[in-house]
Amino acid sequence: MQQKIIWFILFLVSASFVYYWNIIRDADKDILNDLEYNDELLSGDVTQTTEVYSRLEKKWIGSSQHIRDLQIVFEELNDKLDAEIKSTKDRFEDIEGDLADHTRKQNKKNEEFDDTIDQNHRDLKNSIKNVKRDIKTVQKKRIEPLETDIKLVKENSEKLNQILDLDMIKKAIAKAIEKSENEQ
Repeated sequence: MQQKIIWFILFLVSASFVYYWNIIRDADKDILNDLEYNDELLSGDVTQTTEVYSRLEKKWIGSSQHIRDLQIVFEELNDKLDAEIKSTKDRFEDIEGDLADHTRKQNKKNEEFDDTIDQNHRDLKNSIKNVKRDIKTVQKKRIEPLETDIKLVKENSEKLNQILDLDMIKKAIAKAIEKSENEQ
């Protein structure tokens, strides 16, 4: 952006020099040519010297006025350029500050997220460890005794069948069934 402004100012200065060279200078040349022609018509050293001095003075006044005008234009453009450069610099500083703030906030969020992931990972490991421990506890305290009882029932099932086949037990079971039916 700054380079564009600088190039624009250089273009304006160049354009003003071209304008001066092609238009104002040509007009001054025409005036000088007219003065030279008038000088040739005049006679005497005093008139010629006075006329030459007058031409030089007019040329100097015109040149100095033109240079003064160019200096004013240049100073105005320079002031505008300085103001624009300062404004652009301020905007860049604001953007850099916002970017640094955003980067800092994002890094903080990323660190918090990483900490959360690490904590969840530790919690998951602990939960898996606790579940495995609970499974082993259930196996030892409940399943193994049940398996032992089931083996004993299988081993003693024939004996139980023989006992249940006894007439005396069959009659006792039938009486118990009758009694519970009567009570209901």
